[in-house]
Amino acid sequence: MAHKYGPLFTFWLGPKPFIFITDIERGRRVYGMNEFAGRPDSYFGSQLSNDRFSDVVFTDYGPKWEALRRVAHSAVQKFATNDRLIYLTSDCVDRTVKLMIEKEGIGSPFS
Repeated sequence: MAHKYGPLFTFWLGPKPFIFITDIERGRRVYGMNEFAGRPDSYFGSQLSNDRFSDVVFTDYGPKWEALRRVAHSAVQKFATNDRLIYLTSDCVDRTVKLMIEKEGIGSPFS
């Protein structure tokens, strides 16, 4: 979309505007500006986040988001320095798939 609409464009999803900044220099300039900060509540976000939107992806910009980002960044640094991240993610995926099959069976939709 950046090739078609440029480095800064607005995408309307229903009645809500979403501003996309694809240029790294512009992104750095507006990163801390309150006018561009924030993430609106959305149905999509409610399906992927917990009940309070308290994760690093969907939390609104501010001190809480900064704390979550620091924790996530330190966890990735800790596990990405060796093969532990691969084993951790593989184990989490295996356990999740096993739980889904136990609850819903194979070939059935899941909640």
